[in-house]
Amino acid sequence: MRDLMKYGKAKGIVLVQKYLPKINPFESVDIVGTVEEWDAVRKKYGDFVAHRVDMPIGVPRKNVVQGTSGFSNSIPGLIKKVNEQSPYGVVLLMATKEQAVHRYENDGGFNILFNMGENIIIELVGKGFDGHELTQGLAVHERYQIPWDEILFMRDRIDLLKSPIVEKARVTPDCYARQRKERVKFLKDICHYDIDKIEEHVPQQYKLINNDIIKGILDDVVFELMKKQSSLRQDGLNRFAVQGNLLHGRAQPWEIFRAERMLTIDDGER
Repeated sequence: MRDLMKYGKAKGIVLVQKYLPKINPFESVDIVGTVEEWDAVRKKYGDFVAHRVDMPIGVPRKNVVQGTSGFSNSIPGLIKKVNEQSPYGVVLLMATKEQAVHRYENDGGFNILFNMGENIIIELVGKGFDGHELTQGLAVHERYQIPWDEILFMRDRIDLLKSPIVEKARVTPDCYARQRKERVKFLKDICHYDIDKIEEHVPQQYKLINNDIIKGILDDVVFELMKKQSSLRQDGLNRFAVQGNLLHGRAQPWEIFRAERMLTIDDGER
C-alpha cells in the first residue's frame, strides 16, 4: 500500500478530506504505478473513473501527459506513458461519491488562493471548462481579489461587485472566443472527446456562473476554512490554494495545493 502523504496531489486530496469533509467529492483513492496494480483494483471502477498523474513530493516532474479523459480503458496506456517518463510516476484513481462526468460537462472550475491575513483571490472559469485552464494559466473568466478584513462581508456576487475595495475582472467576448477555441481543441485532440458533444456543451459566449454557486463557494470553502485558521497554520498552511471543478451547481474541490507542490513542474493533465 503506497503512502498517500508522500505524493503531491494525493496529499492535497487528503487535506481536502480533512478540512472540507462536507464537500469532499471522493470516497477513496488508489495509487497505481503498474498495470498489475491497476488490474488488482479495476473492479472497483466502471467504464469512467476520475484519475490524475502524480509524483512523490520533491521529485522533479515533466509534462507526463497533456490531458486525461476519464475513460477507464485509457489507464494502462497512461501508466505506460508515466513509466516512460519517470520510475517514480503513478496514477491516482479517485472513487467519487457522485458519478464522474466528461470534462465538457462541468459547470466550470475554480482556484481560490488564500494568503492568510492579507487577501483571498477567487478565480473562476465557466461551463464546459474546468480547473485545467486555471492551474495552467490558460484562462480566467471571473476574478475577485478580496482584502482579508473584508471577506466576512462578502456573501455572493452582488457583494463582490458592489464593494469598492474588491478588485474584480471579467473575460471580454473576444478573449473568451479565443479561449473557447483552445478549450475545444484541447478536449478534441488531447482528451479525444466527440466534437459534436463538445460543441453542444461549451457555450459560444461566456455565461456568468450562477450566483448560487458563488454563494456556495464562499460558504462551503472560504468561510469554512476561515473557521479553521488555527489548524491550517499548525499544518504550515499560511499560503495555499483550493482547486477544483464546479459540478451539479456547487464546488467540488480536488486538491489543497501547497507551496511544496510548486517545487515540481505540474504535469497539466487536468
